[in-house]
Amino acid sequence: MSENLEVRRIRREEWQRLRTIRLDGLSDSPAAFILTAQEARGFPNSYWEERAMKGAVGGNQATMLVIDGEVTLGMAIGLMRPHISKTVAPIVSVYVSAAVRGRGLGRLLMDAVEDWASRNGAINTSLWVVETNESARRFYESRGYQTTPDRQLITKPPIRWEVRLAKDLTVAE
Repeated sequence: MSENLEVRRIRREEWQRLRTIRLDGLSDSPAAFILTAQEARGFPNSYWEERAMKGAVGGNQATMLVIDGEVTLGMAIGLMRPHISKTVAPIVSVYVSAAVRGRGLGRLLMDAVEDWASRNGAINTSLWVVETNESARRFYESRGYQTTPDRQLITKPPIRWEVRLAKDLTVAE
């Protein structure tokens, strides 16, 4: 990593950057996501262009990236779903490249997406994590996330359970 490291919201023209890091995550950690890399590779460019646009401009979604020069090292997406809750912001698609895990990039990404959520009226965030993914659970717990009683079965192979974690954004860490 270099001094060129930045954490920021995606720009609408960066759809290829989004596609690359998303495919990296789906390939590297297939059990952590419902979508498969094979499925994602089949999406047309217009799908990625739309996802980048939605994550870039205002609205109810923010795609945060961690970038070192020309290389995208991670991503996290925050959502506001006012039709479900005006105060809870789900966080999805969190991923940091395996080559740079453990160097604080996940923390930077989560800071960015939680800050966006808070600025947009959220007082809580929540996310789903595969129940057996102990390293991810420890990471989220270190950030103040607490396990809720909510569980869901992912029936797409590999069949697995996810547990929902939630964080109160009004409590100082």
